[in-house]
Parts: sequence; structure tokens; C-alpha cells
Amino acid sequence: RNVRRYMEIHIIMIAFQLIDLNSFFLKRLLWIPTKHSVNAVRLLLLCTVGLVVIRQYYVLVTHPTYKRVGMHSWLFYIVLATELLLIIKLSEGEFPDHMPDNVRLWLYIGGTMYVLLSALGLLYASCQSYQHEKDE
Repeated sequence: RNVRRYMEIHIIMIAFQLIDLNSFFLKRLLWIPTKHSVNAVRLLLLCTVGLVVIRQYYVLVTHPTYKRVGMHSWLFYIVLATELLLIIKLSEGEFPDHMPDNVRLWLYIGGTMYVLLSALGLLYASCQSYQHEKDE
């Protein structure tokens, strides 16, 4: 059960990080100025929906009888997928230069640390779950 909860937390965390990253990519690819009201309205709307999404997701993960994802969660994930598809479509040929080596190095180090620390956390959670089942 702890392993499942650990993965569920990572799913929602990655989804919200992608929504945040999408705002920067969309601003760059669509040439929207930073002070434009579209940015503020989009972030306000997604923050408002995000509050409801976290509540619905919490209910889905904590209550064993609750099996359905709420409407706002579907809306959130559809917006996320649509923005990702739009970014992939618009970014073709937009970034022709390769990343500098020092940036690439730190991305690899950060990605490796995230994977390793997540694996260690997952291992710890599974050991705790096994110990809890063994005690009962």
C-alpha cells in the first residue's frame, strides 16, 4: 500500500510540474509577452482547477470504495495533454542549437539523482509495507 501511495504522489507531482513547465514553453513558442493578461488568466484558471484536482485525487487514493476520477481531474489532464501536443507540434525546428555541455551535464546529474532517490524512496516504502504486513 505504501508503494502504491508513493507512486500516486509522484504522478500528481509530475503532472503539476509539467503544467508549470508548459506555461514557459507556450510563452516562448507563441510569443506571448510576460505581462500579457493571457498568462495571468491561464495560471489563475489552472491554479483554481488544480485545487479541486488535488482534492479529487486525494479522495481517489485514500478511499478504497471511491473508483472514479472527477470531472475536474479529467479536464486538468486533457489540458495537460493538449498543451504538450501543441508544444511538440510548434517546437519543430525552433531549437536548432544543441544544449551546451555544462547544461546537459547538470540535466543528466539531476535526472539521475531523481531516479536514484525515487528508487531509494520506493525501496524504503516497500520495506516499511513488508514490515507492517509481517507484524500483523
